[in-house]
Amino acid sequence: MLHIEIKGSCVTRESFNYQDGKRYRVNKYIFQKPLKVISSPPAALADEAAIIKEIKLQLTNKESVSDFVLKQVGDSFTKQFIKGGADYFIFDLIDERMPTLRIGDSYVERRPEIQEVLESHGVDFLNEPGNAEDLYGYIDTFLQDLQEYYPLDRVILHKAFAQFKVSDGEQFVPLAYTFPDEGHRKYSARRAVETNLFLSSLYGYIEAKYPQIHIIELKHMDYHTTHDHVYGRGYYHYNDDYYRDFLHALDAIVNGEPMDEERQNSLANDNKHLFKLQQSILDMTSGFETDERLMLTEMPDHKPKDILFCNASGMKMYKLYYPNAAKRGYMFYIRNKIMAKVIIKEGRNYIYTPDETGKFSAAAAWNGTGYRLLEEAKRFIEKNNEVSIIINKLQRVKLLFRKEDFSVLLYNYNTLVARYEFQHSFLHTARVFKPNGQLLEVLHAKGYKRAGRMASSYTYNEEGDLEQKTDFYLDGSMYTKLEYNPDGTYFRKIFYKNGRPHRAVEFRDNKQIKRFVYYPDGSSLQQEVDFFEDGTRKKITIFDEGGNIKRVLSRDTPDENLTELRASPQMV
Repeated sequence: MLHIEIKGSCVTRESFNYQDGKRYRVNKYIFQKPLKVISSPPAALADEAAIIKEIKLQLTNKESVSDFVLKQVGDSFTKQFIKGGADYFIFDLIDERMPTLRIGDSYVERRPEIQEVLESHGVDFLNEPGNAEDLYGYIDTFLQDLQEYYPLDRVILHKAFAQFKVSDGEQFVPLAYTFPDEGHRKYSARRAVETNLFLSSLYGYIEAKYPQIHIIELKHMDYHTTHDHVYGRGYYHYNDDYYRDFLHALDAIVNGEPMDEERQNSLANDNKHLFKLQQSILDMTSGFETDERLMLTEMPDHKPKDILFCNASGMKMYKLYYPNAAKRGYMFYIRNKIMAKVIIKEGRNYIYTPDETGKFSAAAAWNGTGYRLLEEAKRFIEKNNEVSIIINKLQRVKLLFRKEDFSVLLYNYNTLVARYEFQHSFLHTARVFKPNGQLLEVLHAKGYKRAGRMASSYTYNEEGDLEQKTDFYLDGSMYTKLEYNPDGTYFRKIFYKNGRPHRAVEFRDNKQIKRFVYYPDGSSLQQEVDFFEDGTRKKITIFDEGGNIKRVLSRDTPDENLTELRASPQMV
């Protein structure tokens, strides 16, 4: 097993969760620490121990703060970062975007909790923005100090960049479009491009001055961010292929394979050309919305996936499919038998229904201006803005037209069994009914033009009460599942990743009680977390992949720091 030490962001660290085996082990991960923080002298404050303790207490009460951050608060002041002793040291410069606090000649990362504690202790500091222009000296200091632990031929630079396109399963959309209001500006394509130009200049400086350092750089256009990333949507939360390809490049380096310099230079030039092209677009469209225009500069070959939805009994409800790359289609079922197909192409909608032999043919076509019937052999019943297509003596399909929107209704034995509502040619709501007309299941699709969770399914019990709500990813796999009490309160929420439980939260009377966190592959429990009534963590039990307890962190009151309990014979 090879040991790795990392300075950088999750775009590097997350890759090691995609190993096929256990070739690499991350010894230390220096997280969210700009080079100014790492390479500047210690802060040497009079009440430093008390300040660090108070900052940790503030951070432990914030659920979004990771353990990586918590463990390294003291390092920001004492500058004891590099551990050494690993086989390779890997770093990226994503964290250089972070703002800092200057305390004399020292720097610490800027966080509200750190700033608040420093102010309460009367410490003088200055706010400094990220993406600073004076970093070259800090790069030199960092790499010179690093050589005390690693020779440069054991150092790897990961040239990671910000990504701003998200796949929604059918097409790409700008990342900013998936966030409302303030988030839209925070994740704009403009900001991503400006960050990439900044990072490119820093990486270029390192490559020219330190040629002994190994380089990993992937072709920017071939990847995208993903809405279902474990850390949420963001510039640096890539799709799975990126992490696997990073590991392949790392394998080549540690195996001593000679680098294909021509290919690598071509790839680097492609990335540089893309960023400069995007900069030109920014210059020409100053003051205008540019996210969509910049999207056109990086559109890799992306094939959408078919998605099949079933009801709670396992019966097929409908399928989103792609007859070819230029079309989008829907299949609708009655008891697992296809009863109708709706295909959208060239701005028009077409419905195909079977004859008595099961052969499908187009029955009607329509758009916002009206409809026309296509198959003379089919039996139609027309009313105002309504057409019924007779399949056989028992089954029929009804179309309802409303300007840009339409509905597809399925009947079996003259009873409505399903109703599908479309808005702007996108399926919006699917309802499935029992033979007695009672609602069985509702699927609410949130629109395929937006990245994020695509649909929510609501399942009802025999009394008509909500029993379960399931959210789906764009590929049709589960995102979350909520299980409800008879009184309408939910008692358990389970998060899924790759079809397996990823994290589960239990609720009782709508108060958070316990959380279960699974290993990335969903195979076994990683953490069990108990909470105080105010939502702060009370006790954390950490398990290894074999199910044995590794550590237990606990505190008696929310005002205390979490401390590790001594292992007992039952814990090992």
